[in-house]
Amino acid sequence: MQVYDNEDDYTNLTVKHNDNKGVYISNQLLSNQDISVDSINMDDLKLKFYLPIPMYDASGITQTGIDLEGSDYVDVNTVLVDLVEVELPVRGILKEGTEISSNSYNGTGSIYVPRSVVNQYRKTYHATQSKVLYGVPGEEGMDYTYYEGSLPSTYTMSDVDQVVV
Repeated sequence: MQVYDNEDDYTNLTVKHNDNKGVYISNQLLSNQDISVDSINMDDLKLKFYLPIPMYDASGITQTGIDLEGSDYVDVNTVLVDLVEVELPVRGILKEGTEISSNSYNGTGSIYVPRSVVNQYRKTYHATQSKVLYGVPGEEGMDYTYYEGSLPSTYTMSDVDQVVV
């Protein structure tokens, strides 16, 4: 899924389009579902999917590094999302091999959602308070112990197996 600005009009990149403010979909998305572009009535076409809504900018739940022992790993920020089921009209079907975002990958079956739609759901579903639980597994990988807020100094993020926000 990618986001596009509401003012952007990609009609010239579509094989079919409608004059609504819905989502653009890649031609590959239809091909993956064995749907012919010619068989589609754009007036009735809607797409139901789970839209990832950013909830938290979680610092320290993911690490990156070059050392297998973990000594050269650093915590990195991760965006945690909540999946919200939406049904949106389709504004256009992109020509084969066309993408409208530099973050797109050709042939991935992309969905392009207007930024206003994402912002609308962000306002509705935004987190009102921060809360992080770190889960550290017991001896056999069972019986988790959860710590709220921050980890005790006896643990590092390498010990954490679950993070619940």
